Amino acid sequence: MLSLPRAAEVPEVPVRLVDQGFDWPAWIGAGASLMIIITAFIALRALRDGRRTRHGQLIVVLNARWDDQAVIDSAAHFRLWGSENTTKLVEALWSDDVTERDEQDLKDWYDLLDLPQCHRGNRSNPGRRCDLD
Repeated sequence: MLSLPRAAEVPEVPVRLVDQGFDWPAWIGAGASLMIIITAFIALRALRDGRRTRHGQLIVVLNARWDDQAVIDSAAHFRLWGSENTTKLVEALWSDDVTERDEQDLKDWYDLLDLPQCHRGNRSNPGRRCDLD
């Protein structure tokens, strides 16, 4: 009879699982994501607060323009002149056939108009007028 060779016996080697350790890449990614979320939250709050501050500042500026003495004087000057005289002044200054403007008409025009951004400069330099041409 033919006999098959005996298989060699394989010795059993004890297998020890290696500890996976700390998963650094996963924890670094999670930490970075958390930092991005916190930064975005803080930035959004700052933008919202900035918007509220701008709106509040705009209200203060607009109210200051209407409460300014120069604007009040301009409104009183307009009431004294009336609509008809103001229309005549505008035609004398800005009609197409005007080649030279009268200095007193220009002074009256600036007093009636009184742009708030112009009279701020005029307080520190009274001779300066806004250039509307």
